[in-house]
Amino acid sequence: MKVFFYRVVMNQSKRPLLFFILISFLSYQKAWSKRYIVNKDHSEISFEIDYLLVSRVRGQFLKFNGHLDYDRKKKELKNIIVEVESSSIFTANKMRDSHLRKKDFLFSSNYPTLFFKSINARWVKKNDFVITGEITIRGVKKEIQIPISFTQSIKDAWNKESLFAPFSFVLNRKD
Repeated sequence: MKVFFYRVVMNQSKRPLLFFILISFLSYQKAWSKRYIVNKDHSEISFEIDYLLVSRVRGQFLKFNGHLDYDRKKKELKNIIVEVESSSIFTANKMRDSHLRKKDFLFSSNYPTLFFKSINARWVKKNDFVITGEITIRGVKKEIQIPISFTQSIKDAWNKESLFAPFSFVLNRKD
């Protein structure tokens, strides 16, 4: 599984599950840094799943939230949390969506949330970091490393600051 916090066209991967995610963060000031909250109006979590190695099924998660703390001047990034409501999966096929919510996939009735929490973040260069964190799916925690690159801050017409964060990581959905 590859997860992306950015909508892009990816090369043909042999991975069993591929996620594309675009996350926009709105900010507010904290004592040491800015807290950025996921801006759901300009974010998405979508995915592709290989089907019989012949085609791909595309879909998305419709309900999610998250935040992070970022001090651009000090190059510090921490407290990254992303929560995804597993039952919000949508592939435009009701029968398939129902199957993906059941026990052999997401088991949404027992595990309503997919969860990511950072452990630490190491600054690499410019606006690039490597985040170490835990992802929890179906109650199983797995430590992963995610390269992340922030865009420059952008202020909208209402003077709200936004920050976009493209990143990706690979998981085997059977782990």
